[in-house]
Amino acid sequence: MNRKGSIPIVLLVIGVFAICCFALLTFLMADFKATTSFVGISIMKNLTQNIEEYDSYKNIQNISEERLASMFNLKEIKGQDCFYYEELDKKAFSRLQGDYGNVLFSVQYCP
Repeated sequence: MNRKGSIPIVLLVIGVFAICCFALLTFLMADFKATTSFVGISIMKNLTQNIEEYDSYKNIQNISEERLASMFNLKEIKGQDCFYYEELDKKAFSRLQGDYGNVLFSVQYCP
């Protein structure tokens, strides 16, 4: 039996295994960053949809401002009713520390 050839093959197998593990770890990290970086897209979609619905109710159906504010949960900012949305970081670790999340994305629109 020739035992000299087994050491380079073992090192090659270990190296290939390490590169595959590194590639998997990199893909997992990229997936996490991608899911947190596109958080604002869904918020902006909801905002534009609510603004269009608000305008249609205001113009077509002639509903009072107070009722519209309650329907769309408008927030009063500087004396004006505004749409305000925010997305918080909902990690379990931050909730254990008493923090309910950092703001990842927020948007404010005052019609």
